[in-house]
Amino acid sequence: MVKRSVITTEVSDAHIHNERAKAVPYVMSAEFIYWVLGIIEGLLALRFFFRLAGASTAAGFTRFVYNLTAIFMVPFRLIFPTSVAEGAVFEWSILVAMAVYALIAWMIIKLIAIFYTAEQAD
Repeated sequence: MVKRSVITTEVSDAHIHNERAKAVPYVMSAEFIYWVLGIIEGLLALRFFFRLAGASTAAGFTRFVYNLTAIFMVPFRLIFPTSVAEGAVFEWSILVAMAVYALIAWMIIKLIAIFYTAEQAD
């Protein structure tokens, strides 16, 4: 008769709790960055839609969105010419800004992940 031995690995609840507690700052940082990115992307999407639809700048909300997003558009102005057809304005620079801000947020989160995993290795 052959005896078989079974090796089991038990992970204590305390160890799991400690690992989760260590991950909290990383998760919170990532969530905050995605939250900020979502707000910026949403405002830029509104700006793009308003420009495309020819929204009136006399409307308070339209002016509010344009003024709020103007700071985010500064680095991207004049990258591409603005296309105008029958009152609709297609502004490529808004789409470029949205892509760049998403890329920046992704890179920041990846850097945080690198630092987090390096800290965990210590």
